[in-house]
Amino acid sequence: MKITGVGTDLVKVARIDGLLQRYGERFMRKIFTDREIRDCSNRPEPAVHFSGRFAAKEAVAKAAYQGGWLEVIPWRNIEITTDEYGRPSVTIAPEVFSVCHISIAHDGEYAQAFAVGERDHD
Repeated sequence: MKITGVGTDLVKVARIDGLLQRYGERFMRKIFTDREIRDCSNRPEPAVHFSGRFAAKEAVAKAAYQGGWLEVIPWRNIEITTDEYGRPSVTIAPEVFSVCHISIAHDGEYAQAFAVGERDHD
């Protein structure tokens, strides 16, 4: 495997919370998958988790574009999930990345994510 792109993003939680409050379901359905909506909505502070997922999607898209991917990736085609231990993972089309690693951090009013994409083909 070869690292083909890296990306990072920083999001203010209040910004995403404002979008959730203002546009609700319409915003969620445009950006997040059904699973992401369910996972984040069931958390004690949904806006914090939606913010982390939003930052992660941005980081993955930036890594893809840096790696030479020229097509627009629809938001819902990047899915960020967590396992039972809270470790995040990315599901994305294999033609974009064979593997994409993601790290998400939340601290106070910010959520941040970092992505590293790998391909085993050109």
